[in-house]
Amino acid sequence: MQERIQNKLKIQVDVKTFHKMGLDIIAACEAQRPDILDSAEMTNIINQFFDEFVLKSKELLSAIIEFFACYLHVQKSHEEFETADEFMSHIMSEQFSTLKGSQEKILSELKMEHVTIYGERVKSHEELMIANFLFLNGIKYEYEKVYPFEPDDKYRKRYRPDFYLSDYDLYFEHFGIDANGDLPYLSDVEATKYKEGIEWKRSFHKKNGTVLIETYSYFNSQGILLQKLESILKANQVELRPIDRVELYRQLNLRKKDKQFSEFKKLLSTFINLYKSNGYDLSHFEVLNSNINEHKNYNLIRTKLFFSIVKPLYEYYESSLVKRGCIDFNDMINKAKKYVEGGYKVQTYKYMMIDEYQDISKGRYRLVNALRNQSGAKLMCVGDDWQSIYRFAGSDISLFSEFEHHFGFYALTKIENTYRNSQELIDIAGHFIQKNHIQLKKTLKSSKRINAPICLMEYDSELSRINALRSILDNLVMQFGNEVDVMLLGRNSFDCDDIFKSTGFIRADNNGRIKYTSYPNMKITFMTAHKSKGLEATAVIILNAINHRLGFPNQMADDPLLNYVLTHADPYHYAEERRLFYVALTRTMNTTYVLVPQQSKSVFITELEKYAGVTIEKRFLDPSHHNIPKCPKCKVGLLVKRQSNRGNSFAGCSNYPSCDYTINDISVLTSAQICVACGGFLLKRKGKFGNFKGCSNYPVCKKTIKMN
Repeated sequence: MQERIQNKLKIQVDVKTFHKMGLDIIAACEAQRPDILDSAEMTNIINQFFDEFVLKSKELLSAIIEFFACYLHVQKSHEEFETADEFMSHIMSEQFSTLKGSQEKILSELKMEHVTIYGERVKSHEELMIANFLFLNGIKYEYEKVYPFEPDDKYRKRYRPDFYLSDYDLYFEHFGIDANGDLPYLSDVEATKYKEGIEWKRSFHKKNGTVLIETYSYFNSQGILLQKLESILKANQVELRPIDRVELYRQLNLRKKDKQFSEFKKLLSTFINLYKSNGYDLSHFEVLNSNINEHKNYNLIRTKLFFSIVKPLYEYYESSLVKRGCIDFNDMINKAKKYVEGGYKVQTYKYMMIDEYQDISKGRYRLVNALRNQSGAKLMCVGDDWQSIYRFAGSDISLFSEFEHHFGFYALTKIENTYRNSQELIDIAGHFIQKNHIQLKKTLKSSKRINAPICLMEYDSELSRINALRSILDNLVMQFGNEVDVMLLGRNSFDCDDIFKSTGFIRADNNGRIKYTSYPNMKITFMTAHKSKGLEATAVIILNAINHRLGFPNQMADDPLLNYVLTHADPYHYAEERRLFYVALTRTMNTTYVLVPQQSKSVFITELEKYAGVTIEKRFLDPSHHNIPKCPKCKVGLLVKRQSNRGNSFAGCSNYPSCDYTINDISVLTSAQICVACGGFLLKRKGKFGNFKGCSNYPVCKKTIKMN
């Protein structure tokens, strides 16, 4: 860049990275350059902490197990979402797998390589807490074991209590009601059915002489669920025998295949980067603990537990730097800033220009401010807040969005012409990114026109997913020739792994290049959305558009715990993930294709589906799946055909077990008639005077219509 400026403009400038600037200042003050820790080495230090150091501290090990067992998930209430559908979509994305199920899966994999089984799944976060509490305390349980007595009500399905404690012959139900006995996240009809179900279960146990113990959702909102559970268990003579946590830790956390554990490490790494970028030292953890601002007791416990883990990790990381005789990038920036503030004279500049300003961190901002205060230089920053995606490396978008607060009066110039994307694509992507009102308003313009810039390719099986991918590649060859360059984008580095299990796709190297045997000259590259920033391709295919904790958005990466080390919290749901998805959408010079699972679509996809110019391709779905009715209970899942243990077919929600809606009449899958009174289904019934249609929610809803 320095050579290009000198050749074209004939002026002398200093061009430096922040890395080079910091090193030069420290070298001038200390007469030698410090060794800087490579970013990959930070990952190694964190791995060593979990592999070795944690095993030496029972208290720390127990804290990690407790966090994973009960507090890994970010619990949100229905009040935090604009609509009930958005809240239910969040619940359905969580995938609540218990420690018991995870341990069984790991032990199975240890015995039989390449054989995987599904871990035990439960319906809700609170059930997850309960199941893991029982498991950690050596209490045997069976989840949703069939109750031994048949219901005496023909409208009720076979009863399955939440938990059965086999050693004590105790049945256990966790009811999702608030302190007033209400269920505000359900429709009136579903809430009435739920409440009637509670009373029926109580009377059914009483009739059959079985013991039922109960807990409630409001226990958790009050932060006392586990304490109440322990008290209730002891009152029923249930003995708590805590299991060996060290062995459990070895099984669950020291195996490298656990994706959630890897994401947890990334969360800790991001927290430490932001913490150090702020210039905080060890003593600031006391400030953080005293300033915990959580309105919900659950989040209060979660935050304190997280701090009890990240603090010793920070200490271990800092001591590792000392042992290695080096500093990290944040140390270097902070140290350089202190030297400038302490009087070290840097060359006087009239102008300072910063590129990629959207990636600025608090530490780099302070260094820039120190240099500016010393020299009186005018500041020019170039950046795009829509592409601020490096929070994990310490960047803080509020330094961009609140520029005047940090630097004073300024003039804003917008560059709104773009040459890569079509006008149709940037209209969609621009509307998508600006739903977060902290993003600066822009109206991008392009001379390029494409009628269908975004194509959503729905699939309902792994085979149909691969067929959709192959069809896209066939189409691209027809349009652009067999040497077309294609970018496959994933949210996570492992999002492409399943593709290599399919015939014809071969990993060409370790840099993401993929060879497709049908078109060996095609230039296909896989990379994460983060790595794609600044790059472009003839066409882009986004792989992971699933509603899942490790989907797109990745819900672990946007954890609100990071707000404690950001200048200002970003209150918009999945704000950084939204910017990252915007980056992924706009890497294409033509069309962006997105592979979309029909039954668990990302919240970003359900949003895009509403935009003009977004096409939805369903030809790879099973023909019977084209017009599947939505689940009337959660309003997010789709009804799918299932089979009971007795071989009977029924329709159930695709989001099971998070949503337990079922209906015995499978005709709703092909000819659903919606009840206008409550949203249930009108089903064929027999009455005194012949056939008629009655509501599936009977007796709560008594809507009927005559049949011809």
